[in-house]
Amino acid sequence: MAREYKRISGDSHLEVPNERWTHRVDAKYREDAPKTVTGDDGADTTVVAGLPARSNPMDLYGGSGRGEWVPFGRRYADTPGTGPPEQRLREQDQDKLDAEVLFPAVVCGPRYWLNVEDHGLQKAIFRGWNDWLAEEYCSAAPDRLWGVG
Repeated sequence: MAREYKRISGDSHLEVPNERWTHRVDAKYREDAPKTVTGDDGADTTVVAGLPARSNPMDLYGGSGRGEWVPFGRRYADTPGTGPPEQRLREQDQDKLDAEVLFPAVVCGPRYWLNVEDHGLQKAIFRGWNDWLAEEYCSAAPDRLWGVG
C-alpha cells in the first residue's frame, strides 16, 4: 500500500560534517577532499583543495529562532539536523513532517566545490557526496529522506 503524505518539506538542507561522507571520495583524491576545521571564531569551517576556507553560518541555522541565531561560531554538533539519519527522522516526527527533500549545504557544498580547478577531484567530490547521500543516508528511510545531489 502506498504511503500517504500530508506534510513534506520541499526545501530542507542537509548539513553534515565533511568527515561523515568524504570516505566515499575516491582514495586518489581523498587527501584534497573537503575537511572540517575550526575557524578563528570557533566555527566549523570547510577547506578543500587550496580554496579559501569557508565557515558555514547560514547553513547552520537549524533550530535557532531569529532572536537566538548569531552568524559566527556555529558548529555542526550544536545544530539540529546535522546528525545521522535516525536523528533526522526523530526531528521530522517532532516537526510533524512525513518526508523531506534534502538539498546539500549552500555555502560549503556544491557551489563551493564548483571552484575546485582539478576536474578529477571535483568529480570525485560530487560522486562521493552523491554515493554517501543515496547509499548511506537516505537509504535509512527512502520513503522519508529524499536527497538531491
